[in-house]
Amino acid sequence: MKQRSVLLPPGLAERLREKLGPAIREGDESLSLMVAREDLLYVWSRRSGALLVLQPGAGTIQTVSLTAGPQHDISCLEVNRAGSWAAVWGSQGVTVVQLPRRSRREEVTATSLQVVRGQVQAVSWHPGSAQDCHLAVLTRDARISLYNVSDGHGEVRGLSLASPGLVSLALGEVPVGLAFGQPGGQGHWPLYVLFGSCDVFLVSAAISHEWSVEGPLEVRPPREDNYSGEGCSLAVVGGVLAVATMGGSIYHSVVLGGGSTALHTYEQVELELGQLASEAASSVFSCPVRLSSEPGGSGYLASHRAGLHRVELPMVGLLKEELLPDLSLAGSLVEHLVCTRASSSLPPAPVLGSCSARQIGRAHV
Repeated sequence: MKQRSVLLPPGLAERLREKLGPAIREGDESLSLMVAREDLLYVWSRRSGALLVLQPGAGTIQTVSLTAGPQHDISCLEVNRAGSWAAVWGSQGVTVVQLPRRSRREEVTATSLQVVRGQVQAVSWHPGSAQDCHLAVLTRDARISLYNVSDGHGEVRGLSLASPGLVSLALGEVPVGLAFGQPGGQGHWPLYVLFGSCDVFLVSAAISHEWSVEGPLEVRPPREDNYSGEGCSLAVVGGVLAVATMGGSIYHSVVLGGGSTALHTYEQVELELGQLASEAASSVFSCPVRLSSEPGGSGYLASHRAGLHRVELPMVGLLKEELLPDLSLAGSLVEHLVCTRASSSLPPAPVLGSCSARQIGRAHV
């Protein structure tokens, strides 16, 4: 199914601009403040501290205010598959919101609760949760914690990657992202964790079983340029793992099973990030390229401080059809969808949110 870029109807777009208010100039990195679920768009308003729920087909916008506003920065919005819970988070904390059922009311209030304080690196809803209420949180101390947000009892399962023999935080090995893969047997879900060193660890993250970890995963074939640079984001699409680095290089690998899990890197693509001023103080804690997979699709979006790209992965389809895919047919297609900084004389204009959904299309702000 071919996807299409979507512009909101003029009247709805104007109302959204009014609710969002003037732009807030805070930093120059891309954010992830918009999510699509079914026929709805969820947009976090940094100015009002509220969640805006748009139904483009009906031309409506609902403002969801929180009982307890987040007392931390907000850089990302995550909505679970059922549209029943949302998580807004930044480097200093995570707040969850129990979303109300659909209604025609223009303003509603939702119950909210801060579940994590400080040093957050990545957040993801667990796809294996029967009630869509389990949230995985990665913190800078290399710990992954699973919370059941529906009962408010705190961490229900977790694992530290800073154990002896795995990673050494003292040597600057810092986790920067996580992503769930396709489900395995007996309720086990693979959870990939990326470090700034570009090492990737694999956690067997079941809801009802103790977790185990494998890694760092071997990268094949062994080459000096495999996963070179500072890792900043990852996404899993089908059986393909995409790892982005600070300079705009993205490595595509097929996940290989067997006695031990390995990554077969078959491709490297370069994004055109535009004329960006160098940063003397850059570190693995910043992430100029942010990857987000497309639910049920065969590609992902890559946003940054100068625009938005989309990458289509033919390898996803080949893996479904062939045991040994022809690598000559696996070359990815990179589309430069939006350029927000055309020249070096202009200030960085990061994308604040982007998403793709079959019922809505592709949208960006």
